[in-house]
Amino acid sequence: MVYPAVSYRRAAAAFVAMASGDPVPLFASLELTLRCNGACDYCGSNRASAAAPSELPTASWMTILDDLARSGCIAVSFTGGEPLLRTDVEALASRAATLGMSVSLNTNGRLLEKRRSILKSVSRVTVSIDGIREVNDMIRGAGAFDAAVAAIRSARFAGVPVSVTAVISAGSARRLPDFLKWLASMDLKAMFQPAYDHMLRSGDIPANPRPDAAVLATALDAVAAAIPSGVVLNSRESLEIMSGRGAREVACFGGRFFVRVDHRGCVGVCGLSRDPRHGLPCIDAAGGIVTAMKMIGWPRPACDSCPSAARLEINRFMSAAATRGIR
Repeated sequence: MVYPAVSYRRAAAAFVAMASGDPVPLFASLELTLRCNGACDYCGSNRASAAAPSELPTASWMTILDDLARSGCIAVSFTGGEPLLRTDVEALASRAATLGMSVSLNTNGRLLEKRRSILKSVSRVTVSIDGIREVNDMIRGAGAFDAAVAAIRSARFAGVPVSVTAVISAGSARRLPDFLKWLASMDLKAMFQPAYDHMLRSGDIPANPRPDAAVLATALDAVAAAIPSGVVLNSRESLEIMSGRGAREVACFGGRFFVRVDHRGCVGVCGLSRDPRHGLPCIDAAGGIVTAMKMIGWPRPACDSCPSAARLEINRFMSAAATRGIR
């Protein structure tokens, strides 16, 4: 897990908020848009964007950032779609950083040079790469690998830490050892995310699906074996859970300590089928983030596993903290 760089002022605000007993959005994932300039064959973001093209204007996102800061948030991540497609993304990142929050940018990298001024405001850049060049471009489209590598170099030149998110799909799993070697050669760390059994942001069956159980288990074993080399951000325990061999039930702190706001301004936990708001009417962030989190409700029954690698790490971290008295 990557821990955000947090100012003393922001940490103090978070502790004060937690002392109230109300939900505190320590971590917030902000889906700025569904639009994307990529063509990943397991993702339905562009299709979903065409079906529901509206997204929040700049002023609404600014209000949400202000609300998050008042509510004790220490870290926000800008996601999509491709967040760099928004022409206001630099202004949003600047606002979040000015408010004292750590800002993470999740991107495919294609537009980072064009919007490189955002690097002055972000604490980390996470670039999506699924494998070595021929594997990655087969999955993400021609030129995707070189664009991602160029973005990594731009961020590093600006002094911004970089990591990788890598989706393990049927198309990438068997060449995973080659990818792990490449990560080591680039001194990069990656969070590995098994592909979902449906296209992200849609219920369609992907052209490049989740690997079958045996192939996925072998791939995750390779990832676990690479932990000592320093290229893996996943914990060994989380990899066991994702492989189906570890403890299946996962206490979810979504709605208590982390939250997601989608491109419409609807508040939820993860946006996946296990999200307690999945299929239910929108809880509008305009009514207040903490109010929305109270409406989500917590505690809830544990999830049968957790399909989101990043949130699985947060849930494990918060579970450990809870045993030490932080609730």
